[in-house]
Amino acid sequence: MGRLMETYVDAQLKFDSKLVNIVKEHKHLFDRTHKLFEDGGTRRETWEVIAQQLQKTDSYCEKRWVYIINRLYDEIFWMLKYESPSPWLLYPQLDFLCEYIDWEDVNGLCNELMEFDLATALEGV
Repeated sequence: MGRLMETYVDAQLKFDSKLVNIVKEHKHLFDRTHKLFEDGGTRRETWEVIAQQLQKTDSYCEKRWVYIINRLYDEIFWMLKYESPSPWLLYPQLDFLCEYIDWEDVNGLCNELMEFDLATALEGV
């Protein structure tokens, strides 16, 4: 990896780590049972505060959070499939989210992935 790319990756990881630490303080952004989870106005205000702290736009911060959550699910699937710990450096920092993950959804998606046969899907293509 080139020096420039390495610098970018390090900066992104640091940003993501800061973002996780800040979002962790705002349970209504990830706890679906929280009374403010569905309150769009409160959520928007929270993202604006987070954006100010991180000196980015609220849109960027929210998109990064969605990316991190999607990546978390990808890592969970990977760990289940390969029965191995995640190599993702941010994964240990996200352990607080385990109690908020809908494990029935994860199990259903994992079963679908395990049953998916790429060769059959590509037949006739």
